[in-house]
Amino acid sequence: MKKQWMQITSLVLNCVLIVLVFWQGARLDDLELEMRRGLNGLETATRSETASVASRVERILDERARVIADYELMPTGLDQETQTLLANWRVTLRQWSADTQVTAEMTVSGKKQSLSLEHQGSGVFSAPISLPVELGTGIDTAVVTVTTGGISSREEIGGWEDISMLLPVQYSGGGAGYSAELQNGNVEIDRREVSLRNWNREAASVHDPVFRMLCNGTVVQERPGVRAYDEEDAVTYSTSWKPQPCKAGDELAETFTCTDDYGLTYTFVLARYRIAEDGTLGEDYQDGDQYPTLTWE
Repeated sequence: MKKQWMQITSLVLNCVLIVLVFWQGARLDDLELEMRRGLNGLETATRSETASVASRVERILDERARVIADYELMPTGLDQETQTLLANWRVTLRQWSADTQVTAEMTVSGKKQSLSLEHQGSGVFSAPISLPVELGTGIDTAVVTVTTGGISSREEIGGWEDISMLLPVQYSGGGAGYSAELQNGNVEIDRREVSLRNWNREAASVHDPVFRMLCNGTVVQERPGVRAYDEEDAVTYSTSWKPQPCKAGDELAETFTCTDDYGLTYTFVLARYRIAEDGTLGEDYQDGDQYPTLTWE
């Protein structure tokens, strides 16, 4: 009997041991899986950090290898006779010597221009440049050549997408409220405002500001622009329209015209409206409305 109980006890203990072995094995498999996941995560993070550090080091080395520290195109005025924008092209070098020479090449309106820049001191080289006042025209990427001790290096620097960004008068915003449909056969537009600034994001200096309303291309209202208020980065002109008689199918346009200190006149299209057959009023823009029409006195 005692021997039988010992056998049963041994069998139970063996079963328990087998269960413990399987349970421990499962725990070990889970632990191995967690370790693998942790190692994979650590490896991914390490690779990401290594790539980030390498990218930063590459940028630092690239910056240090560059000869040009800074560059800019500074507008200085307009030439009415040649109808061009006058500017000063300036390049600042990281290193230079007494015999350093700097030249620049660029393409404007499909024509190549070359400049020889003179040293102004402290590594700043500059040269005057004349640019055609043609809206939508830009300056392609310029190539600057720096020669010191007979050794030359060439670097590409950014261009300008649109020369109009350099003009002394630029539209910076505005607005007006208007009725969504004809009111007793009239279009009613509330107080219209337009804000202007120069290339340096300062209040623009303008003369003879005039608002006009056109119906089907004919001027139907003309009102002087009233200087409403000044801000550090813009000057705002406003006007108030009279109710304008219209019918279905008519097209309205609001414009603002002014002249800068150099005699260049700007006409901005502020808004266009189309009267639908049901008498509702909807805004309607055309290609090119983002640019002013320019005329010389």
